[in-house]
Amino acid sequence: MPALALGAVLLGTGCGVDAVLWGKVGAPLVCPAAGDRLQLQVTLADGTPLLTQEHDLRSRVPSFPQSASFSAEDERYLGAPGLRISAAIFQGDALAAPWSQGSAGAVLEDGQVTSVLLTLEAPR
Repeated sequence: MPALALGAVLLGTGCGVDAVLWGKVGAPLVCPAAGDRLQLQVTLADGTPLLTQEHDLRSRVPSFPQSASFSAEDERYLGAPGLRISAAIFQGDALAAPWSQGSAGAVLEDGQVTSVLLTLEAPR
């Protein structure tokens, strides 16, 4: 099955911070028939939102990965407890499938690229 993928980049450039979070989301869905919207969110560990994006998967054949950027303003984005990247794929107003959402944690380090792969698929 084809895979969906979405990339998100978090760039820390303020106050000497230089860290990047690269996230990729994959799912065995054919768009737009099985999913018409992808929502991506990056939060602090306490749930404070840093980045929220929605991608319309109906307007064209999705070309992935797609990317987004966030510029950090201070060092609170570095180290533990880290950040959380979440993704959800929708069909209309409902989730495209019971398993079409997920999240993963990441700890950013100054001067490093941190990669996160989210694979959304039905349990086996």
